Amino acid sequence: MFVSTNEGTQGQAMFLASFFTGSLSGAAIGGILVDRLGFSTTFLLSAGLSATAALYVVRSLGDETGRTVARKSLLLADFKALLRHRHFAIVTFLSAIPAKVALAGFLYYSVPLYLKGLGYSQSITGRVMMAYGLAIILIGPMVARLADRAHTRRWRFIMLGGYAAALALMVPLLVENMKGAVIAVIGLGVAHAIGVSPQMTLINDRVV
Repeated sequence: MFVSTNEGTQGQAMFLASFFTGSLSGAAIGGILVDRLGFSTTFLLSAGLSATAALYVVRSLGDETGRTVARKSLLLADFKALLRHRHFAIVTFLSAIPAKVALAGFLYYSVPLYLKGLGYSQSITGRVMMAYGLAIILIGPMVARLADRAHTRRWRFIMLGGYAAALALMVPLLVENMKGAVIAVIGLGVAHAIGVSPQMTLINDRVV
């Protein structure tokens, strides 16, 4: 099933919502498993699930007859041409990369360490991190519909999402303890729900 260009942001939001639906349960289950089984066993279990998913993807990369589809090899010149495209470079370096840095550096690294320093268990930390995915699931599709209606003004959603993410990351400096962490995680989820989905659609509109 193909998504029209007029509904491209909604397609991206659907993908993010599906991804973070699994992340919701994974964050909570991972915290519980760490408390019960320890870090080593949990990492091994995660690695096994990841390897299984990778094998499934490899088996699925073929045409309808099951044969591997031939693809043109990527050259360094292809990356240079892409990076020279102004709109792609702006979205990538000023929006997409900062969003991933905030996701990995704040949500997946700083928040667990911060809550552990406050004395909270791994399972409670996992529940707090679930708020990020929940915000994506609840707000992402609604924002995507608005972004698709905006058409040429999708960049405004990306800007708004970036500013909202910056404000969310400042919350723990102003509000201490668990409350500040929860507000920051929810705020980051809302910000990414606003700004991440329109990125790919905007790139398709301006680059492809």
